[in-house]
Amino acid sequence: MNAFPLPKRLHTDSGNIRRVGVELEFAGLELDQISRLIIELFGGHEEQKSRFERVIRGTRWGDFNTEIDIRLLKDRSYLKFLDKAGVSLDDDAMRQVEDLLARVASTLVPLEVGTPPIPMDEAHEIERLRESLQRHHALGTRASIRYAFGLQFNPEIPAEDINTVLAYLRAFLLLNDWLEQRSQVALTRRVAPFINHFHQDYVRSVLAPDYDPTLAELIDHYIDHNPTRNRPLDMLPLLRHLDEERVDARFAGKDIKIKSRPTFHYRMPNSLIDDPDWTLAFEWAGWVAVDDLAQNRQQIARLSESYLADRSSLAIGYDEAWARQVAAWLDASR
Repeated sequence: MNAFPLPKRLHTDSGNIRRVGVELEFAGLELDQISRLIIELFGGHEEQKSRFERVIRGTRWGDFNTEIDIRLLKDRSYLKFLDKAGVSLDDDAMRQVEDLLARVASTLVPLEVGTPPIPMDEAHEIERLRESLQRHHALGTRASIRYAFGLQFNPEIPAEDINTVLAYLRAFLLLNDWLEQRSQVALTRRVAPFINHFHQDYVRSVLAPDYDPTLAELIDHYIDHNPTRNRPLDMLPLLRHLDEERVDARFAGKDIKIKSRPTFHYRMPNSLIDDPDWTLAFEWAGWVAVDDLAQNRQQIARLSESYLADRSSLAIGYDEAWARQVAAWLDASR
């Protein structure tokens, strides 16, 4: 039996099985070791881009990426500091410096594995990688107060029209509190800036029954209120895919990197890789609830009406009462 629940809308408008990418953060292993585990499970061969980045090419789905997730190391910015200090190192000395940097960084920043886009009806196979990393003592979010590690899903949007985009955004905003309660998001992640809540004035405006934007208006409204990647549902990669020129113009001159993708970027879950009772499937099921609600516009309208009536515009952050109300509705609708 497929351990991963499948969304009701499994195919795109073009008839293809929708795909999903997975990004998993953790600590406790070396990049060489991670590459070996991926190759043992899914085949392929390693390409070393740098001491801090590897690509596993040739798996049946495409390329896996593994890295120490810090820009200073990946783009080798530290070389500028050495150059300014008048320090010149030979290849052997540089390898020693980079080994030291990698060891220090591994105690502070996450290692990350990024999968290629995988058909949703095959995504359950990534549990094998989770199990392998766990057996080799990978460390997750709760292993240290420094570890704000996350699990991220990039599910493909089934259609690119404004009504579909808006339905998914509304569905997520309605289920956000329930998802946070369900996943028991760790304190380290809630106080870190990576998954800051959508502000209530934005949520209420999107859920309002008369909110009927064009795609351009939705993009501008989203960026006006969310000029950041740090949201539990980061819409910017999808919005850039839909209108690259408009999104680029809004972020011109700003230090924010946005890769265009026809996917949502769901960032909320913890990475509990060292917990034997935790699975990717559990967290994926939370997204599937959002995905399925997005297919039911009438239910979105009814829930939006309840949300706008029950929650104050001054409310901040997580609302436990609304999360319980959503949980009761989900139980009743099964």
